Amino acid sequence: MTASDHFDPRWEGASIPSEHWHLHRRLLERYGIVLAPGEFSKIATDIRKRRAHLVEVRPDGTGVYCAKIDSVGIYIFIGTKNGRMITILPASDSLKRKTLTYLMRLRASRSGTIS
Repeated sequence: MTASDHFDPRWEGASIPSEHWHLHRRLLERYGIVLAPGEFSKIATDIRKRRAHLVEVRPDGTGVYCAKIDSVGIYIFIGTKNGRMITILPASDSLKRKTLTYLMRLRASRSGTIS
């Protein structure tokens, strides 16, 4: 059975707007995952409300955010421009290193070891 032969029952009655197809295709291509209904909206909201981790701002004004996909427990990287998600980026060593540093500092600050 190929991925195209399998229907994820979580999507029964749900749909993906055509303007988001690119992002979902890149997510499958680069991370091998399909989001559950509602997960994409949560990521978009987290970026828009600045709850997602801003990994870097690039010279051309684009940004890279990191978000955790709770259903599979992995972090993904999202390319943005003017607050809109543009693409899903591969997990480069540089992005992973910056995110790990952030997560370690966040954990330490929550445990009270960093003031």
